[in-house]
Amino acid sequence: DLVYAEIDERMVKFHMADVSAPVRKSRMALRELENQLEDDGFLRIHNSFLVNMSYIAALQTSGVTLTTGQVLPVSLHGYKAIKMKYMAWRGRG
Repeated sequence: DLVYAEIDERMVKFHMADVSAPVRKSRMALRELENQLEDDGFLRIHNSFLVNMSYIAALQTSGVTLTTGQVLPVSLHGYKAIKMKYMAWRGRG
């Protein structure tokens, strides 16, 4: 399962739930990946991060805490829209 994807030196790195799995990389644009996965519960939380909402434990202006324990930055500029999308996905908005 894909937990999140991030941009690193113009490459998309895929972070899986199985931390022992090798990190895969691709030259595709994060925007392209976002378009492919948005209907599958993925949310763009920052210019550099696309997150599987199933793994979000907490969403705050200070960052997104994942169920894996990692904390990723969240765009302050887009926080309101990000929160609305997340809450709608969770069935609360």
